[in-house]
Amino acid sequence: MILIGVDVGGTKTTALAVDLQGRVLARVHAGAGNWEGIGLAAAAQLYATIISDLLSHANTHSDDVGAVAWGLAGLDWPSDEARLRPLLAPLTPRATLITVNDAFLPLRAGSHDPFGVGVIAGTGSTVAGMAVDGR
Repeated sequence: MILIGVDVGGTKTTALAVDLQGRVLARVHAGAGNWEGIGLAAAAQLYATIISDLLSHANTHSDDVGAVAWGLAGLDWPSDEARLRPLLAPLTPRATLITVNDAFLPLRAGSHDPFGVGVIAGTGSTVAGMAVDGR
């Protein structure tokens, strides 16, 4: 089983595949993936390509994927998630699918605590926070 993380931004997109011991199996990069900037059809194509390339570089296939966490620039509202999840789910149909705004990525990757503030200062900028009580 492998786990995948994808950071989708306004300038670049990076995907990483790891095994259950945390060993990096593959890392791939692509261009801008924010659907609000490139359009939904172009975003869907980029998402499909980056997952296909990642699985190829990791020498595996979608049935081996246990979970995929997507940090997506442009996923700001439930209506955005309703647009994006149907594009993402078929790419790894057996995997648990996690989708969050990319501002939440530093809260998990950059902190041992389940609370804090994440700031994205890239092509666009955004801030996300999580209180100690989960709000």
